[in-house]
Amino acid sequence: MAAKSILFDNRVRVPADVFDLASFRRWATSDDFPEEGRISFLDGQLEIDLTPEDLISHGGLLGEVFAKIWCLVRANELGRVHLHGARLTNEPANISNEPDLMFCSWETLESGRVSIVESVPGTERYLEVVGSPDCVVEIVSKSSVRKDTRVLKKKYFQAGIDEYWLIDARKPEIDFQLLTRGESGYEPVSADRQGYRKSSVFPLKFKLTRERDRIDHWRYTLLHREVS
Repeated sequence: MAAKSILFDNRVRVPADVFDLASFRRWATSDDFPEEGRISFLDGQLEIDLTPEDLISHGGLLGEVFAKIWCLVRANELGRVHLHGARLTNEPANISNEPDLMFCSWETLESGRVSIVESVPGTERYLEVVGSPDCVVEIVSKSSVRKDTRVLKKKYFQAGIDEYWLIDARKPEIDFQLLTRGESGYEPVSADRQGYRKSSVFPLKFKLTRERDRIDHWRYTLLHREVS
């Protein structure tokens, strides 16, 4: 008798009929999809990450990046920003995952390059961004190094995403890579003399810094300035 599901780590039960992007999407937008963990479909591979995120090098950093980008986008009416929990699906790249942050400009949304899709038509319950966002941000954690730096770097390029921010704050120095599209892959933008990197999506330059707070934990600041 064929198995009806596969139990992962005694916590996540994966239906046995999840074998391609279409079946994964049906599961991911159903009431049976687990609420815990980060579950991704990456070009035929199902990846399940149940590791808790670090409060400082991931959570604190993501909060700063989201707050600054959201304020910039809202103040200048640039589009929509989606935080971790929003699912990105791109059929040409054969992926469905939850980036730490996505930005979709109004032009991208209005052109149909990206659609915000209801889980069930008519319910106004939106769980999925389908298509190619303008910018995606991933913050590297211990369990996501290979996925963020290798797999997603390749897949986001195939998905037609214009800009990929890859940030690793676990090291003595912050590794902030602002990557833009080249001929065959993403290329890093070099910092200017003041340490700012020019975005191809936002009309700004960005710099990421950190300092110790009152209880000796890192506090991150995403600085920006206009392109002269």
